[in-house]
Amino acid sequence: MLTSFPLGNPNAEKWSVLQRPRTATATEPQLLLLMSALDAGWCVEQPVYLRGLMGDRSRRAYHIILNRPGHMVNLITVPHTREAEAFAQREGWQVLIGGY
Repeated sequence: MLTSFPLGNPNAEKWSVLQRPRTATATEPQLLLLMSALDAGWCVEQPVYLRGLMGDRSRRAYHIILNRPGHMVNLITVPHTREAEAFAQREGWQVLIGGY
């Protein structure tokens, strides 16, 4: 049986991730991914949805549809943080709040 974990230890991969130094920014990785997509020419389709986070309904997340000519439409989920909320306000997005 083959495994993708180093030395056959499933915890070794998790441990190596924990040993990495923290980045200089505490920005949510998904928010950084969204910003990179926007810089690369992707556009946000309005409205943006603020709903329960999949798997953890006690937390909320922005569900954002991204569009770019010649590409498939993509959905990105960005956890609701103060930074993400400020970004949405700066961008002037119409945010619909709701449940499933």
